[in-house]
Amino acid sequence: MTRTSATPGGTLVLDGEGLAKAVLRDRDVTRWPALAAADDMRVITSAATLVEVVHPRIRRPALEWTLSRMVVELVTILTSDPDDLMTLCGSRAAVAKV
Repeated sequence: MTRTSATPGGTLVLDGEGLAKAVLRDRDVTRWPALAAADDMRVITSAATLVEVVHPRIRRPALEWTLSRMVVELVTILTSDPDDLMTLCGSRAAVAKV
């Protein structure tokens, strides 16, 4: 596996699209966590991201396998619409109004 011009450094963070593609085993996405793991880097996603990714059609075993290879971090979200985010995220994220 060769590195692309964008080389992971520090911590690799998967957003909703990144996590969804990792669950689907998209080659362009799955190589990033593999490179990060090979370099002993942390691979994380936010607890709030799970709200975007989990839906009735998702393959739960694939999601659980993908999540088992990363850390799900609690987050604090600064937003102008805290009510909407608190409804979506529940206790998985702290929400603060800006």
